[in-house]
Amino acid sequence: MSNIAPFRPDARGSKIETPQTRVRSGTLPSGITAKMDKYSRHVAEGLSLTDAYRQAFNTANMKARTVSNEASRLVANPGVTAAIAAYREEFAARNRMLALQRDERIWESLWGLVENDEVPPAVRVKALDLAARLCGMFKRPDCDVTPSPALIEAELLERLEAFGVARPC
Repeated sequence: MSNIAPFRPDARGSKIETPQTRVRSGTLPSGITAKMDKYSRHVAEGLSLTDAYRQAFNTANMKARTVSNEASRLVANPGVTAAIAAYREEFAARNRMLALQRDERIWESLWGLVENDEVPPAVRVKALDLAARLCGMFKRPDCDVTPSPALIEAELLERLEAFGVARPC
């Protein structure tokens, strides 16, 4: 008799694990480890590659050059690259939602001031002015560049002459 026990699958029908079929513990469905995912999140948040690596991994006994090399090698991993892109998209979507919520709160506050009869008229006029600026009502659609003072002066003089007003000294 040999000392090797025969293979008996458990109730789930598992097979013998080989290096090719072994799934590392902590591997996420995306195929990267939890530490790689943490590294990806930190890179997407804006940390440098080495700082993100230090946050995600134990680098106490590593030289700075080694940390830098490992961080560069890790960012080249396709799974990590995909995770970074996914986190960046998630952060961008969250920021867009926060910006919309902020804009809506500002807009509601302005209209609350405009419609409130107890608010002084000067404050109501200023709130209307700000609301109009938010809507882009005071922007010239054909010109995104602020004109020079000389150009403004020339335009004003031209308009004054059109009304028959004498040119000021």
